Amino acid sequence: APQPPESWTGIRDATVHRSICFQHWPISAEPAENESEDCLYINVYTPEDPNNSANKLKPVMFWIHGGAFLAGSGNSESFGPDYLVQENIILVTFNYRLGIFGFLRVDDPNIEIPGNAAMKDMVMALKWTKDNIAYFGGDPGNITVVGQSA
Repeated sequence: APQPPESWTGIRDATVHRSICFQHWPISAEPAENESEDCLYINVYTPEDPNNSANKLKPVMFWIHGGAFLAGSGNSESFGPDYLVQENIILVTFNYRLGIFGFLRVDDPNIEIPGNAAMKDMVMALKWTKDNIAYFGGDPGNITVVGQSA
C-alpha cells in the first residue's frame, strides 16, 4: 500500500518533475530514462498568487491520467496546466503504479483488496490533496475528479 510522505522542514524544491512509474513498452520502444519504483509523486499547479491576496480558496481539478493502466504519468503537460491556472483553478496531477506493479493479483487472505495497488495509489493521492490543498490556496470542499482513457 502507498505510504504518506515523510514530513520535512523548510522549502522543498518542486520545480522539476520526479520519476515516473514503470511503463509497459512494446519490444521496439525504448523505455523512459526516468522510470523508477520510487514514482508516487503529486504535482500541484497553482495560479501566481502565493499570498492568496483575494483570501478566497480556489476550486481544484484532480486529474487521473490515462494510458490503459499501462503507460502515462501525471507529469505530462499535454492537458495543461496553463489554461486552468489562468482561469484561477488549481490542477493536481499524480503518478500511480501501472501494469503488473499496479494490478498484479496474488492470492493472499491477508490482503483486503488484492490486485489494486494502483487504485490505492489514487485514493491516497486524493486523500493527500483533500488534507493539504488549502496550503496551496485550494478549497478542500471543491475538488473535482476528472480523467481520461484509463
